[in-house]
Amino acid sequence: TIGRDLKSFLETTYDSVEITLYDRPEDLLTTFARIVRANQVFCNPSLVCLYPGLGSRNERYFVKSSLYPFVTKVPGITIIEDYLNVSQVANTKMTSEDIIRDLRGDKNNTHEESITG
Repeated sequence: TIGRDLKSFLETTYDSVEITLYDRPEDLLTTFARIVRANQVFCNPSLVCLYPGLGSRNERYFVKSSLYPFVTKVPGITIIEDYLNVSQVANTKMTSEDIIRDLRGDKNNTHEESITG
């Protein structure tokens, strides 16, 4: 899956990174608690991540989004301007390999080009 491939990429690229995937169904309260207590919170535009992410006292990173424009004014939050979003991944049918290439900055070898080219 994309999640497992991305986890593998990040853990092999960055020695000190430890990523835990929770890919089985759990109740919303447990999900919120995991986000609030995480050492680092990375929120791609999503209401599920927004509220517990705001409640976290640890490192918080939010992808800039019109979904929550006020987040740019919250102290202690790092705003990420240019990042893949879910609709971009879905609309271009990106694979995990495409996402990893994008994270590495390899703009010359993208899934979109392989479809159209």
